[in-house]
Amino acid sequence: MKKSEVLILVVPLLFILIGLGVFFKIISAQDYLTEYVYKQSFSGIVQEKYLDQNHAYQRLEIEIDETTELFGAGYWNGLYENCQVGDSIHKEPGNGNIAVYRNSKIVFTSSYNTYSGTRIINRFSDRRIN
Repeated sequence: MKKSEVLILVVPLLFILIGLGVFFKIISAQDYLTEYVYKQSFSGIVQEKYLDQNHAYQRLEIEIDETTELFGAGYWNGLYENCQVGDSIHKEPGNGNIAVYRNSKIVFTSSYNTYSGTRIINRFSDRRIN
C-alpha cells in the first residue's frame, strides 16, 4: 500500500475514534453530574447572589454549617430570579428538587434542569470558598 492510501484509511478512522471518545466522555460526565446532584443534600442561607464576571454564570454563596459554599443556580429553572439574600435553600437527597424559604414559608420550588446541567457540566461547582 502506498502512503497516501494508508492516510486515506487511517485519518477517517482516527476521526471516528476521537468522536466516539468525546461522545462517551460527555455521556459519563452527564451521568456523574446527575447522580451527584440527586444524592446531594443541604440546607443553607443565601449570603450573596451575583452573575460571575467572567462568564455570567448565576452564582449564589450559601452558608452551610458555618461554611460558605459557591453554588451554581443555573441548574434549577427560576432559582436565581426567585431567591433573595437571606432566603433559606433546602435540597433533600434522592431527587432534584430544591425549595426556597422566606419567613418560614416556601416561596419557590424547582426541579433540577438536566439539559442545563449536562450542557454546562464544567460549570458546576461544589468547592468551598472559605
